[in-house]
Amino acid sequence: GRPVMWLTLLLVVIGLFVAICVLHGVVQRRRFSSVKIPPVEYGLPLVGVAASFAGGPLQYATKKFKEHGEIFTLMIFGKRMTFLVGPDAHVPFFSKGDKELSQDEPYRFSVPIFGQNVVYDAPLPIRTQQLRFIKDSLSSKSLKSYVGK
Repeated sequence: GRPVMWLTLLLVVIGLFVAICVLHGVVQRRRFSSVKIPPVEYGLPLVGVAASFAGGPLQYATKKFKEHGEIFTLMIFGKRMTFLVGPDAHVPFFSKGDKELSQDEPYRFSVPIFGQNVVYDAPLPIRTQQLRFIKDSLSSKSLKSYVGK
């Protein structure tokens, strides 16, 4: 009867979801297998690891740092969020050109914090000036000097 039909439909939907999850993981791994990229935590299709991350961002990022090292990527709602933990991991981010490594997308989050036209919301020539100003302030030596002994 009707309950058997609904149960069958539910099992088919669950089976399809599991198959899509597995296929998504395989496709993602093959897609980037020839490129040297940081380890990626894919999670579920569409949402990625959003639920785990939202449950405790600092704890989750710390756990992944311990698992993967100072550079790793989390998929969150279809966006790659790559974490650079520690001063050495940040060197390429601040030293590469905008064509090689765009800083625009990840730093759109900073606009509400720092305001409009500041660093990553500023036009490239102004951003370059501002980054030169703060680059030395974020070096390993400078960061160590900010911490009390």
